[in-house]
Amino acid sequence: MERPDVFFDKRPVGVQVRFYVIIRSVKTKVPLSCALLALLLAACGPTETPDAKPVATQTASQPSEDQMIVSRNVKNGHTNTYAEIRDQYAAPDKDMTGIDCAEFLLMVEGLAGGQVEYPNGKGLWIKACEEGVKIHDQNQRKT
Repeated sequence: MERPDVFFDKRPVGVQVRFYVIIRSVKTKVPLSCALLALLLAACGPTETPDAKPVATQTASQPSEDQMIVSRNVKNGHTNTYAEIRDQYAAPDKDMTGIDCAEFLLMVEGLAGGQVEYPNGKGLWIKACEEGVKIHDQNQRKT
């Protein structure tokens, strides 16, 4: 009977590191004693990384999505948060009917000539715009 290959795969999940035991047998079934030993070793391993901080400490220092900066004007340093972009496109005077936020962003970028950067990615700006348009459309239906 050949010995099975037993190895551990460490994958971080949040602050904890969980161990996944992968048991692979070449041509035979894995003996129960080997499987139990592998599970015991996995259960007794460390459950946190050495430099781990409590989850409350980590999440308290991170800004909420509304507070995240979605765009920054390189020339004058002006920034816009997610909430500002969302509220701008939710305003009653903004009508984006038939205009896609991603296409609109490409058009605006062309006009800006590379003077705008997106610290958290363009996807977050597009998401804020789409959320604002959705709110705008819902408010228009109510009136």
